Order: sequence, then C-alpha cells, then structure tokens
Amino acid sequence: MKKLLLIFLCIISFNSYCQWTSLTSGTSDMLFSVYFTDVNNGYAVGGNGTVLITRNGGTSWNAASNPTSDDLNSVYFRNDSIGYAVGWSGRIIKTINRGLNWFTLPSGTLQQLHSICFTSDSVGYAVGWDNVILKTTNGGNTWVNKTTSTLEFWQSVVFTSADTGYVVGYNNGGRISKTIDGGNTWTTQTGGTNYSLHSVFFTGKDTGYAVGGATGSTNTSVIIKTVNGGATWTQQTAGTTRELNSVHFTDRNTGYAVGYNGAIVKTVNGGANWTVQPSGVTAWLQEVYFPDQNSGFAVGTQGKILKTGVSTNLAEISAPDTHLTIIPNPVMGNAHLIFDKPIKNVIVKITDIHGHDVKTILCTSEKTEINTDQLSSGVYFIHAIIDSKKTETQKIIIQ
Repeated sequence: MKKLLLIFLCIISFNSYCQWTSLTSGTSDMLFSVYFTDVNNGYAVGGNGTVLITRNGGTSWNAASNPTSDDLNSVYFRNDSIGYAVGWSGRIIKTINRGLNWFTLPSGTLQQLHSICFTSDSVGYAVGWDNVILKTTNGGNTWVNKTTSTLEFWQSVVFTSADTGYVVGYNNGGRISKTIDGGNTWTTQTGGTNYSLHSVFFTGKDTGYAVGGATGSTNTSVIIKTVNGGATWTQQTAGTTRELNSVHFTDRNTGYAVGYNGAIVKTVNGGANWTVQPSGVTAWLQEVYFPDQNSGFAVGTQGKILKTGVSTNLAEISAPDTHLTIIPNPVMGNAHLIFDKPIKNVIVKITDIHGHDVKTILCTSEKTEINTDQLSSGVYFIHAIIDSKKTETQKIIIQ
C-alpha cells in the first residue's frame, strides 16, 4: 500500500457530507454552551459550574477551576485571552488568561442569565429571565439593567452593530425585541410563532434566524427568518419535529441548528431547505458553534460533545492501490468509470452532497458505463468500495 499525504476537506466550493463524531469530555454534567476562538482553542460550560478547555480541537478536554458551582448557560470570548460566562443566580465570571483563572463580576441580579455577547472590548450584554437585559460599558466591571417594557424570559442575544441588537425568548409564545440605540430602548417584533425561541443568529445587517419549539405531548420545531432587520419574520420548514435550541451559520447560506434527542439540521441555501444530519446520539444538544467552515462542535446532556469536520493538519493515511477515473466529467447522460488496475466485483456508490445514497453499481471490469439521466443536475460523489471498505472518492458533476 502506498502512503500518501492527503488533506480531506468536508467543505470546498460546494457542500459535502460531514459526519458528526463524539468526543471525550471527561464530565457527565450537562453542557449548555461552547465557543472556540480558533479551530484548536475552545471552551465549554455547563452544570455545577463546569468549565472545560481544549487546546487541540477537542481531542482532549481539561476542567478549569472557577469560583462558582452555579450552572453556567453561556460562554463567549472577546479575543484569545478575554472571555465571559453567565449562568444561574445572576452569575457572571470572566477570564483574562485564556481560561486558566476565572473571577466573579457583580451583575446586580439574582435571575438566571442565559446568553452573553460583546460589541467591543468594553461594551457587552447579558440577558436572562424576568426581563433582564444587562449592559456593561467597562468590560464587565459594572452592569446596568436595560429592561424591555414587558415581562419576558430572554434566552439569546446578538448584536449586528454597536447599536443594533436582538433578543429572543418566550412568555406565552416566542418573543423578539430589537434595539437600535445600544440597548437603551427595545421594540417588540412579531415572530409569528406561539412556541418558545431559544437562539438567534444574524448573517448580516438585516438577515437573521431564530429557532425554538416545544417538547412534550406535541413535539414541534421552529425556524424563522428575517431579511429586513426583523420587520417581518417568516416560518421555515425545519426538516425535523424536535425542539431546536441553537442556530449558527458559517456563511450567508450555510447554517446548522441543534436540539433535543440529538437533532441536527443543516441548510446550504439560506434556510430554503433544511436536511437532517445523523448525530449518532440521543443527547439533548444545547448549542452548536463553528470556528470556521470546516470544523463544528455541539454540546449537550451528560457531558456530550460532538465534532464535525476534519483537521486541516496533514495526516498520513493508507491510500488504495486501485485508482478511479471518470470520463467525461462533467457528464450529461453516460459516463465511464475507469480503474487503472484489474478489478473484480467492485461496489461503487453514488451519493448526493448531503451524503444520501442515490445509486449503487457493481463494476466487474476495469471499464464500466453508467447512465446519469435519472439524476438531477448537480454535484455528486462516487465511492469505490473494495472488500467492504471505502477506498476512493471522486467528485462527479452531472449537467
């Protein structure tokens, strides 16, 4: 077997299927939030004051000491060194040395805090239950409550500029409020859903998404989208009935949402369609985060941490002796699969960009003709399998 140095990319100029795998977190506490400052350095927080740190892209996690045993619901880093976490009993903690040490900041509230973000090194916001919207202008040293006009249970906050921000939550249905003056005043928006909203994410100044739903006698998932700064929100088809807790986009078109019973859905067209991705777990996934387009992480119950994507470091792997060529490529109609060495009974599977099998072929000689007329135009992948092992993958473009 030849040894080749290969770099496998899960996302190139098109979307391909990425598998989610479980990582060893070292804790059984529920994890509520995850944040990475780059593909290697990440943080996860959760029950009983758990703070986990990885320096190798999630391969290993170490517990950090911190000054609280309160559940921590959200973690956010302003830069490589300075980060914050918020949780129960109005708890806000801060690190200035990459999570090695944490200290408590006075929040002025005993309410649960569920989300935190910063618009600059000095200005930040934390939101939570009983209508709490806190603002700091000095890096967290002091906080002022900028409440909205009605009682809400806020779950998530995001700012698209220094002055414009959104909060989502629930109180007898999904709630959304917007500020355009740095949190001094808030205006209620109509989300068009009677279900709780748990997470909000904007891909640009005016385009954003919020997710939520319900779990119980009726399982319901909610994804809503705005393209006009929240003036109107429209429902999207989620592709699942499971309640969704978190949404994150890697660009204006590609996004992920996670939720209960291991639910993961993905869109590659700005939410026009969402497709289910198998997570391999039944954990209640609480948050998803992508430090770049190729690497993503999700956290949830029982200390569960999932990862998708492949390290961009070079890795030495075994390469097959048999190589496959597709002629012509791109193709319209018939194409030939040509192996450069004699073969016998090689199984070839064609998958779409979501990893779904669309065609299986048995190749009995070095040259096999296939017909693509029944496949829609687009990008597909051909996997040559020998001895029940996937040995080579080639992209094929069908016109």
